[in-house]
Amino acid sequence: MKLTVVMPELGEGVIEGELQKWCVKEGDSIKEDDIIAEVTTDKASVEIPSTVSGQVKELKFKVGDTCPVGEVLLTVEGGKKENKTKSESTTAVFTQTKTQEEISPKPEINSDHILATPLVRKLAQKHSIDLNQIKGTGLSGRITLDDLPIPKDTSTDPVATPVHNTKPIGLEEKKPLKGVRKKIAEKMTLSKQVIPHFTVMESASVEELIQLRKKAKEIYPDVKITYLSFIMKILYNCLLEFPEFNASITDNEIIYKKYFHFGFATDTPRGLLVPVVRDVDKKSIVQISRDIKELSDKARSAKISVDEMQGATITITNMGSIAGEWATPIINPPEVCILGMYRMFDRPVWKNNAFYPEKTMNFSVTSDHRLIDGAVSARFIMQFVERVSNPSLILIEN
Repeated sequence: MKLTVVMPELGEGVIEGELQKWCVKEGDSIKEDDIIAEVTTDKASVEIPSTVSGQVKELKFKVGDTCPVGEVLLTVEGGKKENKTKSESTTAVFTQTKTQEEISPKPEINSDHILATPLVRKLAQKHSIDLNQIKGTGLSGRITLDDLPIPKDTSTDPVATPVHNTKPIGLEEKKPLKGVRKKIAEKMTLSKQVIPHFTVMESASVEELIQLRKKAKEIYPDVKITYLSFIMKILYNCLLEFPEFNASITDNEIIYKKYFHFGFATDTPRGLLVPVVRDVDKKSIVQISRDIKELSDKARSAKISVDEMQGATITITNMGSIAGEWATPIINPPEVCILGMYRMFDRPVWKNNAFYPEKTMNFSVTSDHRLIDGAVSARFIMQFVERVSNPSLILIEN
């Protein structure tokens, strides 16, 4: 019997992964649930288990290749398939063939649920294109930009515009845009194309916050108490008054979230990853600090799971530990807001006929103007910096 193992679904919105390592070679005998490969996505590093037993006949991809979900990874001979229910086989999928390999047919596009990105929908609307009449060539029938019958721009035709080679030979190095870097590029480009961003900035005194964190560290010396954990709790209290910031937009629908899962941007050797602290409203600052430490360590060591990077309702980016007084972060769709926190510095403050240094931190709120107006964002950040300057309010409000 000849069997195939295909690339499984790797999480919501993930359509492909980059092959990092084969854990088997042609000729090896494998059993069900043996790890056959390691792949990375824009969200995490994932181990791929086998769903069949037998002898590996052929590996279909090379290390470094991009493997779309549903594509055959390897073929197996002399083996057997496992009779699993649909819910038991979500981590890997296989298709059986008699004379040749077969890939499960792409589902038909339903007029009530067209597979297309917001950018494709926007362009289709602009050019009066009925997506119901378009046959998608992307994964699972997804409609791509190339499927749209839009005239190509020939203003940059290389025949009409001669190119002169003025680059010194040997002084450039080309590398493929792939893996996490490629996914970040795609998602951030889509965000800027679809979401009308605007940013409001404000400064807050953090003198009391510094003292409160110092006391917390004395009480819990074994826990890495971070400023970020305080900021998450303060942000949660603000979202109770401004629910439109804890929302998302999908097509023409606004979804207000009644739960509070906060993503936090983390710098890793593989690029920027966004782990998610869940249920901030139900956790203490100490527990939030523990979660941040655990998730950060997993992200930097490439051990974080897909589930631990999904479901955020709002994202926080903290560049204060590196550099920067201000920035204009890009929203992580389908979220509608991202909070930026920056480095701490001494600001001269006039008190009692003299200037005194005051520890200060800058913050920014970048919002989706489709849902949030400028005045609302201004009121939101003023409420936020008021709580940052008076962190003892956390004890009262929680």
